[in-house]
Amino acid sequence: MSTLRLFTILLLLLFRIQTLAAADQPYIEITQDGIQVELDGVETFNIEGPYIIDNAGGRIEGNFSIQNSKSALIQYPGGAEVEISLDAARAELHYQINEFPEVNYNGFRIAVLLPLFYGNGWSFVLGDDAPRLFPKKLEQARYQTMGESFSILSPNGSGVQFETTKGLQVLQDNRQYGWSRYQYTYELRQLKKGHEDEFTIELASVRATSDSDVAILDAFGQLKALDYSDKVQSVDELKSDIEADRQYYESYPELNRSVYGGDDAVRLEATGFFRVDEWQGRKVMVDPKGNLFFQLGVCGIQSHDDATFVTGREEIYDWLPSFNSEYKSAFFRQNPSNFSFYRANWIRKNEKEFNYLDWSREAIKRLRKIGFNSAGAWAEITDAYAEEEFPYSVMLNSFAFGELAKVPGLKATVFDPFAENVEANLRDAFRRYVAPEAENPLIIGYFLGNEANYQDIPRIVPALNGSHPAKVEMVKLLREKYATIDAFNKAWEPENDFQDFDSLLDVKLMPTTESAYRDMSAYLRHFLEAYFGTVTRLFREYDPNHLLLGDRLMPSTCSNRDVLEVSGKYMDVISVNYYTFGLDPNFLSRVHRLTGGRPLILSEWFFSASTQGAIGGREVDSQEERGMAYRHYVENAATLPYVVGQQWFTYLDQSLTGRFFQKLNGEAANTGLINVVDRPYKTLMQYAYQTHRDIYKVMMGEKAPYQFDDPRFIYDQRDRSKMVAAPHVPGKVQLDGLINDWPGVPGEPISSSRITYGVEDPEFFADFRVAWDEKYFYFFVHVNDTTPRQNAQPLHRSWDADCVEFFIGPASDEEVIARRLSDRQFMIHSNLAEAIVLPEGETREWGELVLVDDVNGKGYSIEMAVRWDYLNLRPEEGLELMFDVAVDDSTAGHRRVRQIIWNGDARASSDPSTWGRVKLVR
Repeated sequence: MSTLRLFTILLLLLFRIQTLAAADQPYIEITQDGIQVELDGVETFNIEGPYIIDNAGGRIEGNFSIQNSKSALIQYPGGAEVEISLDAARAELHYQINEFPEVNYNGFRIAVLLPLFYGNGWSFVLGDDAPRLFPKKLEQARYQTMGESFSILSPNGSGVQFETTKGLQVLQDNRQYGWSRYQYTYELRQLKKGHEDEFTIELASVRATSDSDVAILDAFGQLKALDYSDKVQSVDELKSDIEADRQYYESYPELNRSVYGGDDAVRLEATGFFRVDEWQGRKVMVDPKGNLFFQLGVCGIQSHDDATFVTGREEIYDWLPSFNSEYKSAFFRQNPSNFSFYRANWIRKNEKEFNYLDWSREAIKRLRKIGFNSAGAWAEITDAYAEEEFPYSVMLNSFAFGELAKVPGLKATVFDPFAENVEANLRDAFRRYVAPEAENPLIIGYFLGNEANYQDIPRIVPALNGSHPAKVEMVKLLREKYATIDAFNKAWEPENDFQDFDSLLDVKLMPTTESAYRDMSAYLRHFLEAYFGTVTRLFREYDPNHLLLGDRLMPSTCSNRDVLEVSGKYMDVISVNYYTFGLDPNFLSRVHRLTGGRPLILSEWFFSASTQGAIGGREVDSQEERGMAYRHYVENAATLPYVVGQQWFTYLDQSLTGRFFQKLNGEAANTGLINVVDRPYKTLMQYAYQTHRDIYKVMMGEKAPYQFDDPRFIYDQRDRSKMVAAPHVPGKVQLDGLINDWPGVPGEPISSSRITYGVEDPEFFADFRVAWDEKYFYFFVHVNDTTPRQNAQPLHRSWDADCVEFFIGPASDEEVIARRLSDRQFMIHSNLAEAIVLPEGETREWGELVLVDDVNGKGYSIEMAVRWDYLNLRPEEGLELMFDVAVDDSTAGHRRVRQIIWNGDARASSDPSTWGRVKLVR
C-alpha cells in the first residue's frame, strides 16, 4: 500500500472518529429564536427563555439580544437582566441573573417544546424518578418533581439529559389546551432578590442501550416503531397501488348530483354564481345552476403540511435524497430544508416529477367519487378545477392584505384600517386579482382571513404607542368624546392623571372603569366598521357576484357580540372553525342570530386516530371511529336550519415529524383522508360516502341524522337559570371560616352531579353562601372532598388541581355572550390559600380571604370579602349580578380530574351567558 493511500485512509478514519465524537456531544447555538440544540438521534429543539415567573405564577418575557456567538442578554421590565454565556465544548449554558427585583417576581422558567411523535415509544425521566413513556393519549396533564435533571430517551435508549441547578422539573402535555405538543419546563425559585444569582444547564448525550438505529421514519416517511396492516414495504407496492386505486374508487356508485355537486331534485333561481337563499324555512346555498347545495368541502387540497423540516436532524430518517436528484420536486418550494415524503412516494409511484396539475386532477376525481363537492380554504388551484368543474373557495388575505400595515398583537391577517393608503392598496390588489375572476362560476366565495382575534382589540390597542394609526384613532375618539383631559381622567381613573390627550399616545393604557369599558367597546365597533366596511365596499366594486365568507372565526371570537354584529352586517356567510366532539346548537344558533341571521359554514375541523403513529387533535380510538365521528358531525350540522356547509381539514396527513413551517415542533396529526404513501383511509371514506349519499335527505328532514353513541358527542342540555339571594349584613363579617355571623339562610348546593369535566364522585360536592354590605361582597364556600387541598400547581394554574372559582360581573338587559372587561374570575388556590383574579393587570387590592380545614380531614371552607370598588359596582338593594361558582378536584395535586359547577358549564371562563345570577336583598 502506498504511503499516500495509507495517509488518506488515516485521515478518513480520523475524520470518522471526530464525527462520532461530535455526534455524542450536543451541538448548541445561540440564535435569535433562542438556544438551539442538536443531537443525533433526538429531535433538534429550542430552549426558550428564561421567562420571569411573577407572584401570580404568570410569565413575563424579556427582550432577547445576541451579544456574540457565545453570549446573549435578556432585559426584563422592572430592571432584571440575565446574561447567557455558552461553553460549546462542555455543552453548558450559564445564566447570570443581575438585579433580581425585590417584589412581584418569583423565579425563572425555561421551556422546551417537544413533538408528539415521542408518544410512539419514547420515554422521559424527571430527576431521580423512574422512566415513564411519553403518553400516546392525553392521560395526565402534568408530571413534575424537584430535581437536578430531565432526560429524553428514544426507543433504543439514546437521548439527551438536561443537568440543572436543583429546581422544579416538569413535563406537560399541552393537548389539554388543544395544542399538539409536549413541553419540558425547568423552574428555579427562591432566588436572592435584589442581588445577583445564577444557574446552569448542561446538556449531555445518553448512549443507546440497544443496537437499533436512531431513525424514526422509514424510507417512505412511515413510523418505524409501529406495524399496521396498510404499511408499505417496497416501491413495487406503491406502483401496484395505481391499479388498486382505480378499482377502489370505481367501486363507489356515482351519486345523482348536479355538475357542481348540488341536489338536482330541488331547483331554485339560477344566477350563474353561488349564492345564499331561504328555502322551506331554512338558510341554503344555491349553486350556479339553481340547485340546492350543501357544501361538503375539504380544506388544504394541496401538498403543504406533509412537508417537514429536515435540516440538522437528517439522522432520524432512514432515507433522504439529495436536493439535486429526481426527487427535487419533493422539496417544498424548492427549499432543501423542507422535504415531503408524500411527494417522494407520489414520484416513485407515478415515475415522474411531482406536479400540481396531474396531482390535483387525481385528487378532485377521488374526492368526487366519495361525494365531496368542493375545495375549502387553502386549495392549490390549477386548470384541473376548470376541467373537472370543481368549485372552490379563495383566501382573500393571501394576496390582498400582505402589504398593509398591521396591528401588533393581532393575527398577521388583520390590517390596520386607519393606516395611510389602505384603500389605494386594496383597490390595486382587487383590480389585479379579484376583477379577473369576477365571472368565474366555480368560485363559491372569498374568506377574509383565518382565526383573527378581533376580541382582543380593546386590550391590545390601548397598550400600543403613537406610531400605530389604530392607537392614534383611539386617542382621537377619546378627545372628541371627553373634550377636556380632566373629564377623561375622571372617567378612566388612571393611577396618575394625564396633562393632555397627546400624552395618552405613548403610554400603555389599562381600562379598569365602567366608562373605560364602554369606550373600548365603542372603539372595537368603530375599528370593525372601518375594517369590514372598507373591504366589502371596495370588493363589491370589482366583484358583485361572489360571496364574502367571513373570517373562519374561532369560537372564543364568536363569543364577542360586537364582532358578530358588525361582521354580520357586511359578510354574506359567517365561517366558524369549530373543533368539537358534540355540536352545541345553542352556541351556533346564537352566532347565527347575532350576525343578523347570516348562514354559517363550519369551516375547519377534523378527528384523528393514532393508528399509523400520528398524534394530536380531537382523538378517537380507530379509523372506524373517525368515520363515525365524521358522520355524526356533518349530518347533525346539516339538520341545523342555518348551516349551509362544512369543510374537513385536510386532504393529506401532516408529516409525522411535524409540518415544515413550524420547524422543530410542527403539528403532526392524522388530519388526512389520504396518508403519507397516498393510500386512502378506507373505513373513514366509507362512512363519509354514506353521509354524502344521504346529506340532502338529512338536510330536508327526510332521514334522521347519524348518532355516534359516545358521551363526548352528546351535547349536555341543562337548566341555566338559577338565581341566589345575597342578604344584607349590618356590619363587616369576621373572616374566620365560620358562618356564625352570617345571615341565617341555608347554603346553596353544588351537587356531585353538576359535573362539567371528568367522572362524577358522590363524595365530592360543595355548598356556598353570599352576602353583602356597603363595602364588601361576601362569599363563603364549603367543599366536601376526601382528598382535600391537593394542589401542587403555581397560582396562575390554580384551576388544574383543587381550587374554587367564582365568576362575577354586572347584569345586563342585553344578552352577554363573552367575557367583558368588567367581569371578574376569582381562582382560589386551596393549598396556597391565595387568590388570583382574571383578567390580570389590575393593581388595586381586591379584598381578603381565609381558608380553614375541616377537623375530619375531608374538606375545607373558604371565606372572602371582595371590595365593591374593586368590582366597580355600587351596591344597593335589588341589584342583580351575573354569578357562578365552580369547584375543581384533584386526587394528587398534579392535575384536575373533575369539576362541578353551580349553574353553567365548562365554558364558564369565557362565556358569561352560562352563569347564573345573584340578587342583593335586605
